[in-house]
Amino acid sequence: MDEPLSEKPSDELERMMAETEACLAELRHEVQRRRQTAQSIEIDNLETHLKEARVKWGELKRFFEIVLQELRR
Repeated sequence: MDEPLSEKPSDELERMMAETEACLAELRHEVQRRRQTAQSIEIDNLETHLKEARVKWGELKRFFEIVLQELRR
């Protein structure tokens, strides 16, 4: 069973802190890498997203043209 922190020697606590800080640094690096990867993927797909958006805006425009024609009758 682990001894309570209050009973551990200071050098052991410092070692534990160093390990924890190293682990946190690795985690931060991995999170940053994943964010950059996701962002790069979205940037690579930006042209496709824009094309799809234009098509959808075009469909919306046609819809409103039909609605206006119906209202003018």
